[in-house]
This record gives sequence, C-alpha cells and structure tokens, in this order.
Amino acid sequence: MICTARFSLKNRRTAFIREPSRRSCNRFGRCIRAKFWSRLTVQSRSTCWNPLRCFASPKMNREQQRSSQATNILHSWIGKPAILILAFSSHQESSVRDAFMKDLFVLVADKNAHYAFKGAFEKPQRLGIGNITVEIDVHPNRDGGARTTGAKILKLRRRQFSHAVLVFDYEGCGSTQSPQELEDELDEAIQRDWGNAGKAIVIEPELDVWMWGNDAALRNIINWTSPLSIREWLNSKRFDFGDDSKPERPKEALEAVLREVKQPRSSSLYQKIAQTISL
Repeated sequence: MICTARFSLKNRRTAFIREPSRRSCNRFGRCIRAKFWSRLTVQSRSTCWNPLRCFASPKMNREQQRSSQATNILHSWIGKPAILILAFSSHQESSVRDAFMKDLFVLVADKNAHYAFKGAFEKPQRLGIGNITVEIDVHPNRDGGARTTGAKILKLRRRQFSHAVLVFDYEGCGSTQSPQELEDELDEAIQRDWGNAGKAIVIEPELDVWMWGNDAALRNIINWTSPLSIREWLNSKRFDFGDDSKPERPKEALEAVLREVKQPRSSSLYQKIAQTISL
C-alpha cells in the first residue's frame, strides 16, 4: 500500500529533499534529511504529524519501532509542494496499523446496554479476560436499527479495531426470524469483513435477563430489606421463572422490585449490577 503525505514549505529557496549519506543514517534505518527540516509542516486531513516521529511513537516499543521503518522512500518535486511517497511492505504496514488499533468495538442498542457493558469491562477478570481497550457506541435507532444497519456500521470501524461485537434485544427489534436464525444471519454478514473477529449477540428476550444473576449481589445494590429473597417475593407476585431460575419477563420483574424499594430504573443501576455479576 502506498501512503502519501503533503508538505508545505515555508522557505522554498533552500528546502530540498535528498538521500542522506550512510554516515547520517540513524537507528530508524533509511531516513529523510533536508535543509531547514524544522520549517517543514505536515498537513493531513485529520491531524498534523511529524514524519520523522510517526514511525517511533512513544506508545511503541523498540521492536515495533524497528519493524515499522520505511523501506523505500521516493520523492518528487511538483510545483510548489513537495510530495513524499512512503512505500511500506505489507508486514511493516500491518505492524504500524496494529500498534494503533484498539482491541474491541461494541455497538449496542440503548443507553442501559451501554452502561451494562461499561460496568462489565471495568472488571475484566469476571469475563475471564485481561485489560483491553474498548469503545462502546449506541445505535441511534435502538434495537430495530441495530438489526438492520449494525453490520454496516461495524464495517466502517474495521481499520480502527481488531474485534467487534453487535448487541441488541430480540424483543423490539422487529424480526420475524427466531433469535438463533437472526444471530446466524448477522454473524455471516459481519464476518465477511471481520472474519472470526466479529460477532453478533441477540439477547433473548432482552438485556434485563442478564441482570438476574446472584440474588445476594442484587440485594446489596438495591438495598433490599424484605425478609423474603427477591425471587421469593417475585413468586408471591405471580412472576413466572424459566428453567434457568430467571424471570420470564425480566424487565417487568426488575421494575417491580425497584418500585418496592422506591428506586428508579436508571442506566447507572445497570452499570453497578454488571460490575458484580458474571455476564
């Protein structure tokens, strides 16, 4: 792949680009040397960067700095600006790209899910993973939008992240397929761009079912004071439970419990619960 960077010269009379002698080459390998180099400014669409330092970011270790050196430097003078064409080998280009990619992009359908995942990743050991860099974004069109355009949004972030997950509730997404069929279909669409690094998760019936883990954890978070356990209290209110001992209507069950303790159902509550349970 060929990358170009455009330079504007403040002092065009003396500015020139030439290959340095062997003696002037430093630890970055083949380098560029020019008179009044400090007067050269680099202009990019998104940001300004120093071409000599872009291959030796402080975030990169010495091995990455060596592997990301430019192997072939071509230059030309076209009118006023000087254009440098930096040609990288595929191995070196991927090393530079990987050094600046984040680990995981998560696209969710609403604010509650955003805070739930935020809380979960604050305690990565509960997920059985180490510390990773994560970015969580909310789809503006909620569950239905995540179903129809979520895979396309993930595709746009492919160069920024090494892994991606699309998460939304089956209830309210508008699909006539079964949850498993829908998830398989979205997995196929996502993996065209991400391979095994992309995944869709369709929560059946909705995110609130994940909040029903350990009764003791939930009891402490909402300050439950009844002598009955939370599930016993829900049984007394005629809530049905599935084979996994979770309410069949998890959202309504959580709302009923919160009304009993006079607490609002907020996104921060989902974050606190996710910090204490294993998703």
